[in-house]
Amino acid sequence: MKKVFIILSIILTTIMTTSTGFTQTLDEGLKNLSEQIALGMSDSKKQKIAVIEFSDLDGKITEFGKFLSEELITRLFISKKFNVIERQLLNKVIEENKFTLTGLVDETTAKELGRILGLDAICSGTITDLGNYVKVNARLISTETGSIFSVASIKIDKDDAVRKLMGMVSINQKLPLASESGSTVNVAGNLILNGDFKQDISAGWIKEIDWDRTNDKDAGTNYSKIVNDELFIHHDGNSKIIFTQDIRVISTNLLFKAKAKLRAGGYVDTESKSRILIYYMSDNKILGSNAIECSAGWGKDNKTTPTHRHIFYLSATNTNRSTEFQEFVLDIEEELSTYLIGVPPEKVNKIRIKISCEGVRAWDGSLGMAEMWAKSLELKYK
Repeated sequence: MKKVFIILSIILTTIMTTSTGFTQTLDEGLKNLSEQIALGMSDSKKQKIAVIEFSDLDGKITEFGKFLSEELITRLFISKKFNVIERQLLNKVIEENKFTLTGLVDETTAKELGRILGLDAICSGTITDLGNYVKVNARLISTETGSIFSVASIKIDKDDAVRKLMGMVSINQKLPLASESGSTVNVAGNLILNGDFKQDISAGWIKEIDWDRTNDKDAGTNYSKIVNDELFIHHDGNSKIIFTQDIRVISTNLLFKAKAKLRAGGYVDTESKSRILIYYMSDNKILGSNAIECSAGWGKDNKTTPTHRHIFYLSATNTNRSTEFQEFVLDIEEELSTYLIGVPPEKVNKIRIKISCEGVRAWDGSLGMAEMWAKSLELKYK
């Protein structure tokens, strides 16, 4: 009786969802979609499934398409009813066999994936922007026949989160190579937009200068520019120069790398710093943070000597400090489980990267100075 009630509830929800004008929140829609897919799998007595990234009708994959597939993988796995193929394994097979997959999967590819991975079914789908809401159509494809055996459909309210995800082209989207387009295109899978600084700094980054406008004499000098694909920032004054970028993430299974030179000069009292900060966020709420930091301070020879501080799990592979580029590496999943245990990884859906050079006026009247050269910042799924 209970099973009949659940099935009737799913059918009723599906009918309501696909009816004209009825939409759901993102979470409600995902719950509904996963239930429809689970029902289609159960009715067809299929157990092993892979979910590929959803695309728009032109075959373009956005962050929203990636987000949908990742959520469906998680929800189907949690149900403990099916054997769900891990995304990294699926992507590895796709890459090795040079498959081109979008929301529409052809019969030959479906059969070949089934043979390699032992799959019973592949879930694929498309996303259609219909103004105030988004229509998501999913289809279950038999790897034995290559034909569709079940479909599912939902309508989702297009709130701010959905709009942002839909506007971000996936870093896994196949982009033209330099030899094909005549221009250099980053295809490394970096989630940070313009993290290689090959474009103008306004691409991807928000610039802010924070200073007391009522006291111009403390403003000092602040400027930034990109030279030879490196971001250079100079600061001296009672102020901050900041570049910020927010990245929506679907998990904390991430590796962060920064290749940079950081410098800070002045007395201890100036508190001048050059920093690269990482904030772990749930939407706009900061749950925890981390930093690569170079602060001014006294050396053994009583001269000002920059000192790097690698907060928590950040480490450097080069110890020459500010005279050469260093590569800083952070395993985010390991840090959250070992050092920032107060930050629940499952609640992190956004990471904020901030580049900052800052200082204040010292007791002797001097202004704190900080500089930074950033060659690359990378945030990638492992």
